[in-house]
Amino acid sequence: MNDKTWKTALWDTSWEELYEGKFSEEGICRFSKTNGATLAIPFGDISKTRVLMTTGRYVEGISSRRYDCLFGITQDGTKLALYNVLSNGVGGSFPGSTHETLEAPTVLESRSEFDPAAPMLSAQFDIQFLRDWLGVSYSPIRKDSTCTFDYDKGHLSFPLLISSKACIEIRTGIDRPRTNSSGISIAYYCHVCIEYPYGKTLDEIWRTDLWKLQSLFAFCFGTYPEVTSAKVRQKREDRWIHVYRSSANTGRVAELSPQPPIQLHQLGRDGLLRLSQSWFALSGDEQHAAEMLTSLLGSWNIPLDLELLAATTMFESLIRANRPPLYDKEALGELIELIVTSANEEIRERVKGLLSQLDKPSYNQMLKEAYEEAKPWSQRLLPRWSIFRNEQYSLRISGAHGIESDENPHLRIDHYYAQITLAYFILMKRLGLSTETIDGFEKSTFLNAARREITKHYAET
Repeated sequence: MNDKTWKTALWDTSWEELYEGKFSEEGICRFSKTNGATLAIPFGDISKTRVLMTTGRYVEGISSRRYDCLFGITQDGTKLALYNVLSNGVGGSFPGSTHETLEAPTVLESRSEFDPAAPMLSAQFDIQFLRDWLGVSYSPIRKDSTCTFDYDKGHLSFPLLISSKACIEIRTGIDRPRTNSSGISIAYYCHVCIEYPYGKTLDEIWRTDLWKLQSLFAFCFGTYPEVTSAKVRQKREDRWIHVYRSSANTGRVAELSPQPPIQLHQLGRDGLLRLSQSWFALSGDEQHAAEMLTSLLGSWNIPLDLELLAATTMFESLIRANRPPLYDKEALGELIELIVTSANEEIRERVKGLLSQLDKPSYNQMLKEAYEEAKPWSQRLLPRWSIFRNEQYSLRISGAHGIESDENPHLRIDHYYAQITLAYFILMKRLGLSTETIDGFEKSTFLNAARREITKHYAET
């Protein structure tokens, strides 16, 4: 989302208060895609004056004042709402006026009045790299000195999810021509469109469907994409409400890799629908692991040891997912009863807690099963698997307990990328992707240098 500054606006705590104007204040709202919105009120305040004049008493607390929403109307009539607002405190000078700065992660903008808390029936997003990944393009029909744009041929649709709760599809096409002093421009759009029969709040949309869509496309792209624009609608006939929402994980990749890990031509239109529906059907630890995997593809700037710990946690979560216990509670209780009873009272609860973990297989056993599940691709990636497994176990123990590792940085780098690659193999198989698609992953440019180094490191001697 692009940074933006709106014209000076009147601000208050509701539309009604704003129209009454008794405590409304002028301020300028600026939005940054990394830091969110900042509302600067240079002369006056939202938080202090109304309380002081209403009650005759104002107490400044330790914690910041919070507002679910603040509402504003700019000089040109644009309606704005700041969502989940925190005040940085009210300052002042004597003689002089008070001043206040407030911050919020989200700004909503429309030409009409709206209720930020009401359910949304429609949503539309533009997601970075999506058009390039789809490979869609459009060229006008050229004949002599005439260029003809066929709007029907320019439109395509890719369904992603069809259910009783939501319908999601990708829509591409060409916009109507725009004329300016320098000529005529025709833009090609690529939107992800969602329709809700019963509606969802903005937070629900963002934290469920949109995050799943971003993680799905990150899985396909090999890099975590930004949401470049967003808008929602509360009724079919209403005007769109434009959404500006900050994101700490802003992409630094300028363009999509020419051979991403999963390519559309290998999936096809129907394959993309099956992949999307399978992705949305992920649940529990498996869903959590998939979201962790794709978040590792973002532009985080953290120490290597923390990156390795995140990758190890992700991989362990994935291989533990959907696994039934080795023993039911009654059988396990009978198995450990004698040991717990004979233990010293001071450590009995600790012993019971440790022994209760016997209903899960060991980490070494799960690594072995993960290797088997990812065959034959795991064999080609890690020919000497036993060495990798022993090193991984050691790195996992040192990372989990915060112990400094004696291993060299290159080994930790290899294990970081190896776990991401193995997680890809396992997830692709669980999502039902074809052997040809997974073979295409091996031939892609995604982590190709890292994968070559890993295979070279663990090659048979």
